[in-house]
Amino acid sequence: MWRMWQHGDLVAAGGISAERLITVLAERAAGTSVDIDPDTIGCTEGLWRVEARWKEDDGAESRALLVLQDDPAPPRLWWLLLHSATRPWSVRDVAPIHRLGLLQVADVCRGDSGTALDDEPMDTSQLSMDTDALNGLLAQALLGVIANTIVQPERTFALLLTSDTAQPVPRPLPGLLNVVILSEASRTRLADQTPPIPGLPAGKLRLLPPPDSALRTRVFAPDDPALDEAVAMLLHRRAYRDPPWVWIRNSAIAQWWDSAASPRRPLLDYTRLHELEHLRAQLSERDAQLRIAQQQRQAALTERDAARAAAEQAHRASPQPPGSVAELEDQLQQAYHQLDERTVERDDLETERDTLIRELARTRGLLAAAQPDFTPETPASEREFDSFAELLEAARHELTSLTITADPRSAEVLDDHHKASAWRRRTWDALTSLNHYARSAATHERPDNFVAFLRSGQPGAALSPSLVAPTESATTLADTRAYRARVFPVSRDTDPSGEALHQAHVRIERWQPPAPRLHYYDDLVTTGTLYIGYLGPHLPIPTFT
Repeated sequence: MWRMWQHGDLVAAGGISAERLITVLAERAAGTSVDIDPDTIGCTEGLWRVEARWKEDDGAESRALLVLQDDPAPPRLWWLLLHSATRPWSVRDVAPIHRLGLLQVADVCRGDSGTALDDEPMDTSQLSMDTDALNGLLAQALLGVIANTIVQPERTFALLLTSDTAQPVPRPLPGLLNVVILSEASRTRLADQTPPIPGLPAGKLRLLPPPDSALRTRVFAPDDPALDEAVAMLLHRRAYRDPPWVWIRNSAIAQWWDSAASPRRPLLDYTRLHELEHLRAQLSERDAQLRIAQQQRQAALTERDAARAAAEQAHRASPQPPGSVAELEDQLQQAYHQLDERTVERDDLETERDTLIRELARTRGLLAAAQPDFTPETPASEREFDSFAELLEAARHELTSLTITADPRSAEVLDDHHKASAWRRRTWDALTSLNHYARSAATHERPDNFVAFLRSGQPGAALSPSLVAPTESATTLADTRAYRARVFPVSRDTDPSGEALHQAHVRIERWQPPAPRLHYYDDLVTTGTLYIGYLGPHLPIPTFT
């Protein structure tokens, strides 16, 4: 179970008492997805309590305990919410405090740091920046509040700054994750009037953890699984910190909190989450470096071609001063040398990226194994094979969720290449990732396809999604020879003809000939089978074969 707590104070609408507010919440819950057990409503030691259960949108189960206490100086009430769920939280979840309807029946509701809680993002993007206008002053004041909140050393909640062009905008988890919609124009206009507000790329989100968090500030895409992991880490910290003594000294509260505890080791959970965040940041950096390296290599390739064309032209021209030809030949050799250097740099970065993705998958596996009701699987690890035939034989014995029909003779030619070892490692990463994806077909969380699985951040995803092509081009499929080259055997349960077109493939090598490919056929929905039909050099295409 994943548990957390929140507490603070509130003023209920109409200034009603704790007892009346509990009754109102129970009445409002009728007809909703929240199941409030009337038998759990009661008062002990001056604390009113009620328990509730509901299912999240993906079917995960949640339960909560809400405790209210009248303040000696009415109409203020003190509140505590304990919550546990069968999976980590996500920025796409509805906050428990909102599920229970507490914010809807309170005139004012504050968290433990005294910040007002709201279940809607604070949208400052539509406010005019005209400082002569009233709403310009309001915008300046709001941005000032946000800026001062960022640097507040006692802040206990995370801030998620959302670009006004980011979609979808996550909902806040009040008191745990506050969301602010911010335009770049308003941020830069007030940059000299407030404490620094970090830059925010268009369409992106920036997470600002509490000052005492091990996480660092980072930018995410709205659908990045790493954002869910970072939020889960922030909330998970509270899972192993007891609520304040003023609450937990009550035996009923302590018993409920203890019953929601995970039997797994909390330190391992936290350490792995931190490691996961660090690896994701490194991977993002390597991907950026790899894009630059490929651009530099392409530029070097263009320069090489230009130098070669100039040298050939000089040889054909007659008469031509010998010194001019020699100079062009020297430029050509320099261009070849520069191209070789750029190619080595790109290949080194690809190797580093593969290692990081493999380590990321291993860490995800260790983290998942620390959760209750999880069946551990062998984490991804780097394997070395002497040949592709040995690799395929090991895959047939170990990766039992795959049906491997590929002829090992097709891959024999790859064994003599100087990059064969790196290709075999990547092939093993691809096969183990496909095996994990095939296993996921038996669960309700099965992704739509292999690329979605790799992007989902599940344990076992040890390959970059950018290496996977789900389909072939229309030009390739229109060519009879290229089409037939991609047809491989399958069970007659899959296709009565006993063969099927294997369009989907993994690029074991992106650019360098023979550009090996691994072709697979996904029939998990129909027969529960995932075929590996081909491993070897790039198959014929109509463009240059």
